[in-house]
Amino acid sequence: MILLNMKIDNICMFNNFEIDFTIDRLQGESIVGNERIKCAPNIKYKKLNIIMGGNATGKTTFGKVICEMENLLLGRPSSIIKKIYDKKMDSSCEILFVEGKYLFNYLLEVKENKYIEKLKYTKLRKSKNLDSHKKYLEKEPSIETSNDVYSFEKDKLIISKVIDSFFEEEKSDFKLFFTKNFAYYFRFASFTENSINPNISDELLKETEKILKIIDNSIDSIRTIESTSLNNKDNDNIKEDDYYIVFKNGERVLVEESNPKNIKDNRLSQGTIEAIEMSYILKNLNSFPGTVYLDEQMAYMHTELSNDLILKLIESNKDSQIFITTHNENVLDLNVPIHSYTFFTRNDGVIGVVNPEKKLNKNDRNLKLYVQNNYFETYPELDDLWRNLDE
Repeated sequence: MILLNMKIDNICMFNNFEIDFTIDRLQGESIVGNERIKCAPNIKYKKLNIIMGGNATGKTTFGKVICEMENLLLGRPSSIIKKIYDKKMDSSCEILFVEGKYLFNYLLEVKENKYIEKLKYTKLRKSKNLDSHKKYLEKEPSIETSNDVYSFEKDKLIISKVIDSFFEEEKSDFKLFFTKNFAYYFRFASFTENSINPNISDELLKETEKILKIIDNSIDSIRTIESTSLNNKDNDNIKEDDYYIVFKNGERVLVEESNPKNIKDNRLSQGTIEAIEMSYILKNLNSFPGTVYLDEQMAYMHTELSNDLILKLIESNKDSQIFITTHNENVLDLNVPIHSYTFFTRNDGVIGVVNPEKKLNKNDRNLKLYVQNNYFETYPELDDLWRNLDE
């Protein structure tokens, strides 16, 4: 799924919130790669999205709402209705996205204890731009479903309802279409919605070893269970795809292939554990040709390494749309288009979006200075904090 636009109203802390991921005009080639929809090259989208902002500006929550909406389209359980901010008011979430050869618009509304879903789609046309596609979309009939809010999860939403709606070419119902085509990966600082559990390959181990040695020069090697007899001192729960991180002094740490963060040893720093995760993502990114949302996943790494890993993510990315949230301002040093950055703000409890390419000249390379001078109003107001401390 390639997300083009999203509107959220009265869900979590989002009210009358809209964010756009399309590009008006591309400024030549960049390391991000092709930012045109394959079947409709006149539709240009933001392939890399680095989201920055202060604490409690909705960066993590935004990713969770995207995840909830994608789960709905797959017929999976979702708790999005439980996240309505004011239960007395109407709520809605709407996404415009591309999947395969089609442009979709999916709307979820909650009104007077009823949920209403509307789904429209139109075939992508090679010579048409997004505005033209929206006009085609308006002419298409809506596929709708509604029910009481209490039956929301039980009904599993629109996917289980639309069995008789077929695409002319795919000849499959919506559930099969999205299940067949959707691929996504979300990882949040607080919890994991979906995880990559790859089979350990020699190539992956070599890449992981290279990254870990940069972080911790006391690491000697990474060795698979099969290639070593080291496992004879460990318990019977070791699986053949697990592996050891071996240190120069002979000590070792077991890493579970299925859950690399579940390391029962304090020998590894948080940055090292993050690097293990990132090595998995890098080697499996092309298995997820859709949404990849990484929330504060390199918070403990040195700036130079985290920036380098972002560049590797870009290089490894062919069809994914990548979202990265971070507080690290050194990410602004990356040689990526200015439209790859988005800033979230929060004023009087209202979350807003700032697109720097709409405020600055696209050739302006001083984005970091603008941020550090609080031009986009992303810094917290500290005057009251120091005033209280002085009293």
